[in-house]
Amino acid sequence: MDLDERHRWLLDDLVPPYDHCRRILYRTACFKGKELYEGRNEHVENLLDCYSRLYTILDKTAKLIAFLFPWNGERNPNFRAVVEKHSCDSNPFLRALYYIARDVFSDKDDIAFDYLDPHIRFLSVVHKPSFVRNNIMHNTIRICTDDNDRMPTLNVESITPLELFYYTSKLADDVREILMNLQMAVRYRELGTSSLNF
Repeated sequence: MDLDERHRWLLDDLVPPYDHCRRILYRTACFKGKELYEGRNEHVENLLDCYSRLYTILDKTAKLIAFLFPWNGERNPNFRAVVEKHSCDSNPFLRALYYIARDVFSDKDDIAFDYLDPHIRFLSVVHKPSFVRNNIMHNTIRICTDDNDRMPTLNVESITPLELFYYTSKLADDVREILMNLQMAVRYRELGTSSLNF
């Protein structure tokens, strides 16, 4: 993506953090041993950091989208608001961002969300991505060693390390899709519709 020097930092604030999170995820995935499943340790702390950083990349992406595709919205837009604005755009890659956001934030769209959605369900347990993130950043999160260790507590998320790894990996895949579609949206705008053959 070609950005002038004045705005290059917008992209630099997305790609290196994403790359960092992917490397941590790969290191955690390659770790063979029971230590990952022993509760709160360095691997789990790395996953908690990755999850919150990946979630933060979404709002930083909103600033880049608002710069690249100006809109008459709020000064500090959030990701959902920006992609909803472009949900009917003629650029198919901007529209794709809207549908990816619906997957990422499926728990925020309506009360009767689909409990089979892989973004919120792992095995038999349902976690809402925004609730997990809010508990990591603002409240508390309980790392339990297995399903029998879960304690139903109001406003406290109980999650196993394996579930945390799954949701962090899923969010990393979504962020990658968002960054790729944003790149393609810019390219689509530059080349016009006639130069893209689908």
